[in-house]
Amino acid sequence: MDEWLSLKEACKILRLAPNTVRKLIRTGDLRAYEIKGVRGPRFKKEDLEGLITPIQPQSPKEKVTKKKKS
Repeated sequence: MDEWLSLKEACKILRLAPNTVRKLIRTGDLRAYEIKGVRGPRFKKEDLEGLITPIQPQSPKEKVTKKKKS
């Protein structure tokens, strides 16, 4: 069975404020679950990891050289 994470734990993993995590839930960017008898939303770790993507390095910009006036 999956390990369920609380809102506080999700915030710690994502390094986001609770209101930001709630906004992600409202916009559909983060899936949250309601568990009967448990207060507050719960999250699956893999759903949180789906929000984290590596930044691709950009190719170095070509150096622009100015022509000297003769």
